[in-house]
Amino acid sequence: MANTTRSTIWTSLQILTAAALNNEFNNLLNSLQLVDADVASNAQIATTKILFGGSSGQYVKSNGDGTISYAGLVVNRAFGFTILSPFVGNGLDWNPTSPQAMTAVKAWIYADTAPTGASLIARVYNVTQARDVVTITLTATNQTTSTTSMTNAAIAAGDVLRFDITQIGSTIAGGKTTVILECTQP
Repeated sequence: MANTTRSTIWTSLQILTAAALNNEFNNLLNSLQLVDADVASNAQIATTKILFGGSSGQYVKSNGDGTISYAGLVVNRAFGFTILSPFVGNGLDWNPTSPQAMTAVKAWIYADTAPTGASLIARVYNVTQARDVVTITLTATNQTTSTTSMTNAAIAAGDVLRFDITQIGSTIAGGKTTVILECTQP
């Protein structure tokens, strides 16, 4: 419970008035802060009388040390692209339309057979804005890697994305290749 101070200190033989007594009780009640154990499980408290803090769109987050903070809700989404036999070209898989504005944060690439002789280089291209979102390089003899280095991370609602391969392995092109573009919103 919170500390409270007295609004009136009475002295011997002082006449108590209703106003002074009501003022003291009001002061006590106004500064009272209850903890969970103080409230009965069947208490019917209107939610309009409960202040949670934070701002609109935030949720209560436990900090793990008994304290709480408020954080904005972040939704992760991903766009996945796959080609069975990689070759150099543009628009090699579906062209998804972004349903909402989002930010590209990470790209992953995996080839079930590693490229050899040269790296396999893929990109996700924003057709609507005519610019690269990310280019990701799978170095020769490796099957997987990721990057958080985005060329143009902002994707607007309605933007159309495209999957391109700009280079393949020179000895072995690489096997079935998948690129995942991880995004957050808002």
